[in-house]
Amino acid sequence: MIFRIYWMFFQTGTHILSPDWAEGNLYAFLTFESVFVIVAIYQLTSRNVVRKVEKAIGVLKTMRIKENHNRVDSYAFVHIRLLIVLTFIGVSILGSAIYLVANKLVILGTTRHSSWYPYYDVIISFFCFYVHFLYIPIHVLIHSAIQKEIYIFNIELKESITSSSDSQNFTQKFEEIIEKFKNRQLFLQNFANSTMSRFSILLNFGGFLIYLAVLNASYNATVSNPNRPTLYMICNYFLWISTIIITIILLYPQTIIIESVQKTAKLLLSSRIIQENPNVYENSQIMIQRSEQNCHYNNVAHAFRITQKNIKRTFMLIALTVIVMKVTHKFVELGDDIGLLLEKVHNKMNIKSM
Repeated sequence: MIFRIYWMFFQTGTHILSPDWAEGNLYAFLTFESVFVIVAIYQLTSRNVVRKVEKAIGVLKTMRIKENHNRVDSYAFVHIRLLIVLTFIGVSILGSAIYLVANKLVILGTTRHSSWYPYYDVIISFFCFYVHFLYIPIHVLIHSAIQKEIYIFNIELKESITSSSDSQNFTQKFEEIIEKFKNRQLFLQNFANSTMSRFSILLNFGGFLIYLAVLNASYNATVSNPNRPTLYMICNYFLWISTIIITIILLYPQTIIIESVQKTAKLLLSSRIIQENPNVYENSQIMIQRSEQNCHYNNVAHAFRITQKNIKRTFMLIALTVIVMKVTHKFVELGDDIGLLLEKVHNKMNIKSM
């Protein structure tokens, strides 16, 4: 995999800001991100994270007021989405590699040729897909399990507040609810924070690399190139979409968990019944402060927190960067055309002078 990264960066013979240059960068960054996916798989398996998550989820289910939430506990829809996404990613990653090896090309349009590299490249492409095929279900299911438990916690808390408000002895009743839920909240948030911290290396470095892959894929897909066959263009468009999907899968689940945790504070603060009882409000402060302040945030490239706003800002920045790259590429092409024109004029003047 490291050799493929080296080859795509230094051995393709492409010109900077050309579509072929962006395509080589895309393959390199996607492969580099796959290296950190392998590291994440090793960390999850060596530390037995999946088994610990299953055990913690089992404990949290015993803390529920209602043991079964059939609609929320069902993972059928998650499994269907995973099947569709993994199939699409597999077709996207392998499609371009198979096309190149079938035509014995390193990258379409490059001046470099190799009799053996396309076969090596398709093997590495399959391996990149395989590590994502192993990792993505684990990543999605772990985060889904945490998010479901927080969602159920918020539902049961809201129902308990509503039901206790009908009681004549509301203050005492609510203190019992707070006592019951604050211990459950502490266990739930500590479990969520410790689990999310396991993904810090992948999201820190892999998140940055997959953003760079999206940038190059976006540029490669949007720059016009009449010499590309239609089938190969379709493969490139699919790969562009796949990089965006991988980015969303890696980053968005943690933002959903954080928002669900913070929703507990909003739920308590928006309760009219709590606001009208000062003693009850004071007792609920520990849960409010915990949900607002006790959240684990992972970062991308040690630069910014993974939040929904920051993810949207980054995609906007990528779009603006692609526009700048396209404009720069047009100026470079225009400069080359002017240079050729001046050279032709100069040659004609020399011929006439002779």
